[in-house]
Amino acid sequence: GDNEEGQLGDGTTISRTVLTPVANLNTLAGITVSLFQNSCAWDDEGTVYCWGSNAQGILGPKELPRSAAPKKIEGLPPVEHVVLGAFHACALTRDGEVYCWGDNRAGQAAQDEQTPRVEKPALVEGRSNIRDLVAGAEHTCAATKGGSLVCWGKNDQGQLGLGTDQIPASSTPRAVGLVPSKLHAISASFTHTCATFGESRRLYCWGANTYGQLGLDDLNPRFYPEEIPEIAYVDELVTAAAQVCARIGDDVFCAGEPLMAPEEPAQQTSGFFFQKNAALEHTTQ
Repeated sequence: GDNEEGQLGDGTTISRTVLTPVANLNTLAGITVSLFQNSCAWDDEGTVYCWGSNAQGILGPKELPRSAAPKKIEGLPPVEHVVLGAFHACALTRDGEVYCWGDNRAGQAAQDEQTPRVEKPALVEGRSNIRDLVAGAEHTCAATKGGSLVCWGKNDQGQLGLGTDQIPASSTPRAVGLVPSKLHAISASFTHTCATFGESRRLYCWGANTYGQLGLDDLNPRFYPEEIPEIAYVDELVTAAAQVCARIGDDVFCAGEPLMAPEEPAQQTSGFFFQKNAALEHTTQ
């Protein structure tokens, strides 16, 4: 893939057409990639390493423009999981706390918006007992062990679920509105968020809907979670670019568009994704 900023982690900035080993990583427990030019991994001890672009501080001080090899992220307790947005990172620690760093221009690192670039991991104050963490391009959401849901960052498309797009951003985690029942699973992408709720694991989505990625049979954004009809007992939920997919047993349901979508969202059909009818399309594996 593209390696302009060293995001392949092989010690070079040469793009590759074959899989190439990442340098100097051992006993890994997990890996994640950003929407653009960063990758991060964490090992069995919960230590985090990141590489690629340092445009907004994911790797630390701006004197380092990029790193083509994994760089240890200092200042973090042992982590359970890491997520990457467009230019920010957040880590869920083994103690259920959240630390964020990198781009904070929309409050997506949960720090004062007067600090647009957070160059070392900063604790998200007042949030503990977190069990899951997801990131869109410029927003972040956290699920508590009690089943509640909070989000922070950019909200220009309603992706925080606050009931309005008139709050353009929030650096303070805010409770998602009109949550129907206890949260089961959560996923976020560029500017939309989806989750399953309750014992029946019903699917709800909110945020941008330009390409029908909310699966609601129209192209209108939603500012609160809205249920996708007839989709329940979801076993697996994934969002990517302007898409959502839900697996129910051996069946997969999808809606939306690929990342490189046309200017007119009703003109392209691609695989399982379609726009003229923006409801979730069904395919049997």
